[in-house]
This record gives sequence, structure tokens and C-alpha cells, in this order.
Amino acid sequence: MKALYILPLLLATLFVSTSCEQDQDLLEFQVPTVVVQEFKEKYPDATYAEWERVGTKYKADFRYDGREAEAWFDKGGNWIRTEFEFRGTLPEPVQQLITTKYARYEIDSVEWVETPTGNYYQFELERDGRLDRTLKVREDGTEI
Repeated sequence: MKALYILPLLLATLFVSTSCEQDQDLLEFQVPTVVVQEFKEKYPDATYAEWERVGTKYKADFRYDGREAEAWFDKGGNWIRTEFEFRGTLPEPVQQLITTKYARYEIDSVEWVETPTGNYYQFELERDGRLDRTLKVREDGTEI
């Protein structure tokens, strides 16, 4: 009888510990040196950096120029992308796209994303109070 109570508890513990293995908070000394060096070289004025390993990638959550940001690197220290909290006015082509093609949506958040291959705005759009889609748009109003 006790086994009927213990087995579900053990399975739940196993599930939780397995699913959490992919994301792990790290102290800076636990991050590969090359990753930390690349981060500090790219963002020398970054403050409040907190590190996390997500799968095989490393993410630094930090503040830069008064904005929240997160920078992603692979284990070799290669920069993948940086996402910045966006404040300001969107370029006219981007505004036009949002107001015409996505007029039925509410914008939940906007980030400015920089990558080695190009930069873009990333929108989280909601409809009926639920996250409905993520939209990526270049400065010229082109959807990605």
C-alpha cells in the first residue's frame, strides 16, 4: 500500500529534476572563461550580470545603458545574439506593418535583437489576453 503512495512521488521528483537539468543558474566562475571574456569585451559597461546555462548555451542577463538585456554565447565563446529591452519609437515601416497587418493584436513586449547576421525587432503579440505569436521584423518593415 505504501508503494502506491511512494511511486508517484518518486516519479514526480524524477520528472522535475530531469526537466530542470536544461536550465541552470551559474556563478561567473562556473562559466567557461572564454565566454566571460567575450561577454566583457562586447559589453564592458554591463552591470548586474547573472549567468545561466540553457542546454548547451550560456546566457548573461544584465543591464546596459539603463536597459535590461540578455546575451547568448555558445560554449566556445561565440556570440549568438543579444536581446535588449526596447524603449523608444519604432521606425515608420515597422509601425506601418504592425498597425495594418496586426491591428487585431496587442503588443505585450518589444525587444531589439542584435545578431551576427542582422538586427531586428521581436514582438510578443497577444489576442484575447493570450500570447498568440512572436513576430520578428527588420528595421525596413520586412518580416523574418
